[in-house]
Amino acid sequence: GYGTDQEYLFYEKFGADFEADEVVLVLTPYNDFINNVAAKQYGYGKPYFEETDGGLNLHTEHLKQSRLKRGLLSRVGDWFHHNLFTINYINSMVRNARLAWGSRSGQASAPRQAILNAEGVTELDREAIELTIRIVKKLKALVESQGRKFSVVFIPYKVHVIKGVPYNHPMVPLFAYQLRESGIEYSEPFFLFLQAGRNVFNKIDNHFSASGHALFARSLVDPKTAEKVRGYYHKARVEEIHGSRSPLK
Repeated sequence: GYGTDQEYLFYEKFGADFEADEVVLVLTPYNDFINNVAAKQYGYGKPYFEETDGGLNLHTEHLKQSRLKRGLLSRVGDWFHHNLFTINYINSMVRNARLAWGSRSGQASAPRQAILNAEGVTELDREAIELTIRIVKKLKALVESQGRKFSVVFIPYKVHVIKGVPYNHPMVPLFAYQLRESGIEYSEPFFLFLQAGRNVFNKIDNHFSASGHALFARSLVDPKTAEKVRGYYHKARVEEIHGSRSPLK
């Protein structure tokens, strides 16, 4: 359930303990961007960053509520949520149903079963992209200070794969170009998934099936496949997808 901001904070706290030569940030356009501009996720408060002239300001003051203030009923609900699979499953199905029918009007991008084009990227989405690239730069600097290689890989947008749309979620090329301008390596396996078809996803949600996981892993560890998906987007390709709304210089 983490966005890029909490992933950065997690790595900042525990990353040095990992025996790793390389760190790959997996970024999903479904909800990572919206997570990064939110103070709450899945009904729980979360830390978040705010852009300032001097960099990024971390906000945690809203998380200091005592367990007593949260109340007995809330704590009982937490116990059921964390310990009973059936409750978790029902909650996830209800959440998926709400997301599938939800409106995007004036909101940052959220999971939705719809084909999206450039018009589907809101101004808040673009603000989220700007915030996210700054977080990713911080993560890259931290990873490289430990002598490790850093890169980003995108999750394919399921609806576009199923419907045969020849591009990933429209926020991906915008963010990929930001990565390119920042000198950050990235991979785009969307077109491998487009060729593979619908069997690479679970039927009931947006997650990979077993074959999808295998294909995604191959895009990272098989040298020939990794070369095909590395650094796909360039200025002309982004402008082709976004047209006159492209923010590129």
